[in-house]
Amino acid sequence: MRQRSIVFDGTVKLHELPFIEVEHGDILAKTVFVYVGQIERNIMNHNITPPGRIILGASGVVKAIETSGSNTSVTGRYITISPLSRHGILAYNVNGLLADYVSVKPEHVFEESLNANPYTAVKPFIAHGIELGAEAEGVTLIVGCNITAFSTALFTGRSNGEPILYCRDSTRLAQYLGLNIVSHVSNIPSRINTLVFTEPGAHIYYRLLKEITPQKIVVSPLSFTTWIPINHRLEKTVITYKNTIRNTNPGATESILHELSRFVKIIEIGDIEKTIGLLPPKELGSIIVLK
Repeated sequence: MRQRSIVFDGTVKLHELPFIEVEHGDILAKTVFVYVGQIERNIMNHNITPPGRIILGASGVVKAIETSGSNTSVTGRYITISPLSRHGILAYNVNGLLADYVSVKPEHVFEESLNANPYTAVKPFIAHGIELGAEAEGVTLIVGCNITAFSTALFTGRSNGEPILYCRDSTRLAQYLGLNIVSHVSNIPSRINTLVFTEPGAHIYYRLLKEITPQKIVVSPLSFTTWIPINHRLEKTVITYKNTIRNTNPGATESILHELSRFVKIIEIGDIEKTIGLLPPKELGSIIVLK
């Protein structure tokens, strides 16, 4: 089974192998839809550096062909793949989905279905944004211009919170959605109850925490935050690290998916190599349909 994939090893390129490795317990699947968004953009803009050559495509939908484990119930079903599991993050330190065929660990399965919808490819990011928003209290500053940040802001606003996006891009989209947005530290209110990290940016977090004293900091693994600059003013600040992606509020996930799907492009391609010309993704990203 010949394997063609889009990899990043400093640059984006097509990589070909005469086979695909499937470890015991993994699911062998055909890629159907791939969402490229915040992780691919941060890699290609050199905000984060994968530890080695990596297949891009952090989430999406695949069709299971067979499994090497005991669970054969997924065979023939469409599976939505989450970017996060105990094994790591897809497209960063675990190979992603931008390939003709993929080997998927069961821990990356977000949900199964009998039918496939392209927009399902972004559901894990939206569900994660809702998980982050569920931790927020009061005036919430959300750092990021990505689909996770927008999902967190929309959910927080609907849960009687007061979301503020700290974002230098996508200002028009935020305003269209009725979200409060600031692009400079000097415009941030002095009273912030919760600070949410959704993007890489240690220098940004350092500047923010010199100016504000949140009661709570909520950290997403997708922010690739490895340290937080704490000073004596933050001694009582509670730090929560949300290292899961679960659909804890399906109704909210579907509602926010419906609202944000208008801003995610669907692009059909007949040859996976053509994906290279679509990277890095812009704004909320794109869903690649592999024909």
